Amino acid sequence: SSKAYKAAVTAAGAVCKAVDRVLSGEYKNAFVAARPPGHHAGPNGLVHTDDGRPSVSQGFCIFNQVAIGAAYAKYNYRDRIAKIAIVDFDVHFGDGTNAIIR
Repeated sequence: SSKAYKAAVTAAGAVCKAVDRVLSGEYKNAFVAARPPGHHAGPNGLVHTDDGRPSVSQGFCIFNQVAIGAAYAKYNYRDRIAKIAIVDFDVHFGDGTNAIIR
């Protein structure tokens, strides 16, 4: 839709805000329920399979919010974070997240 870009930017910002609030101690943990989820968006947008074909399910993902959040945390809190775990519990594989963190 015409508002998808704004929704994706807002979702990515919400993830970064959640990182800030957890790492400031304001929150103990956070869960951002945002749409679109972003886990199909790769480092250059569309993700391709190992044999070069475009991935079938892209799930309307524009930005990979979890990868943005991880990069944000890694950059802004590098003196406090040694490792970042990404747990994708969606029904299907987050190929974009996988392509970014490989």
